[in-house]
Amino acid sequence: MQVDDAERLEELNFKRQRDGLTGTEVEEAATLLARYERTMLVRARAAAVLKERGHDISALMTAA
Repeated sequence: MQVDDAERLEELNFKRQRDGLTGTEVEEAATLLARYERTMLVRARAAAVLKERGHDISALMTAA
């Protein structure tokens, strides 16, 4: 996920808690969340493949 997208999603989450979101913002947040979830799934699968192939992924598991 791009940094700009992550920042926008965070902004929308804060706005949702503070004021609520418009319909357009709800859709935008859903799109960004789906993009984030897809990114996490791809990364998890890549880590699993690396581990299956005998690579040490311990550093990946602690990286922020």
